[in-house]
Amino acid sequence: MQQTEKNPTSNNSNNQGLPPGGPGGPAAPEKRKPPKMLIGVIGVAAVLGLILGTKWLLHHMAYVSTDDAQVAGDIATVSARVPGHVAQLFVDEGQNVTKGEVLAKLDDTDYKAQLQQAQAALALAQSNMNTSQTGVSFQSQQTTAQIGQAKAGVAAAQAGLASAEANAAKSSADFRRLNRLFREGAISQQQYDAARTAAEAGNAGVAAAESQVNAAQQALNLAQAGTQAVQIKKGGVETTAAQVQQASAAVDLAQLQLGYTTITAPANGFIARRSVNIGEQVQPGQGLFSLAETDHVWVVANVEETNIRRVHLGAPVDVSIDAFPHQSFTGHVAFVNAVTGAQFSLLPENNSSGNFTKVVQRIPVKIEVDDPNHQLKPGMSAVVDIKATDH
Repeated sequence: MQQTEKNPTSNNSNNQGLPPGGPGGPAAPEKRKPPKMLIGVIGVAAVLGLILGTKWLLHHMAYVSTDDAQVAGDIATVSARVPGHVAQLFVDEGQNVTKGEVLAKLDDTDYKAQLQQAQAALALAQSNMNTSQTGVSFQSQQTTAQIGQAKAGVAAAQAGLASAEANAAKSSADFRRLNRLFREGAISQQQYDAARTAAEAGNAGVAAAESQVNAAQQALNLAQAGTQAVQIKKGGVETTAAQVQQASAAVDLAQLQLGYTTITAPANGFIARRSVNIGEQVQPGQGLFSLAETDHVWVVANVEETNIRRVHLGAPVDVSIDAFPHQSFTGHVAFVNAVTGAQFSLLPENNSSGNFTKVVQRIPVKIEVDDPNHQLKPGMSAVVDIKATDH
């Protein structure tokens, strides 16, 4: 009976030394080995990382790369050379144009009249010179008729000036009245703009009429000079020859001004901006179009100063454009700027106080594109890889 008795205390102490998986205890978790697929993925990733890292290192050693680059080009402002009203527009924004293509035309009525007056003055001077050579009496008759014609021209021009001044006065009075009504909200913006345009046109008409009066007065002066030349028998030919030369110069000037009423493209490109509408009054030097030239564009890459020693003139360059992700362009270094881009900022850095944060500066590098059919446009973003040199 004693052998069959169980000692609870001894059983508990024995159970403490048993493994958890023994009788009455939970099953012990088995140690799992990493799956072979995971080990393979990690190995492939490590190999790819090593390959990519080696490729990046080799590329960094062979090239100077930057994505701080843009396509640049010349943008010309096409402006008026003579005053006048815009009569016709032949192009619009975004349109490609060729050098010499007509972009706009100004109203040339006044300039044609000035040319005719200059041609008449030239014909008068030539006639005076011929007359002085053939005889004093014949020249006297001619100049008398010419003076009468010139006086009639002066009278007509003065009458035209009086009419233009009356029209200008009326237009100005109407504009002042409508301006007051516009401020009071009694009329529309369109009526106000029309009144202002009419007033400006009236002032321009006065200016044109004054120029016609001056031209007619000049013609009268030339005719009277012809009369004086008749009275001077000696040296008459020289005097009229000078008048012919002066009148010829006036004709050339009038022809130039008439030609300036036709505004043409100075180069091949496309119209990036149009700043004028039909009927507007323009002044000399006023910009009418912004022309982005397409014949010559380049890439400006801002290279870090720590890498600029590895960039030299003529180095080959690979250019990638964001607009053409599957196409690459070749070029070469044409110019390395002598100063950093920060020197051209509105407020250049001044670190003389000692309290500053050192920032790696960038130096602009000009890259010429070798492909003439690149189709690049100024402002496009680019990524460049410049063949580096360490000497």
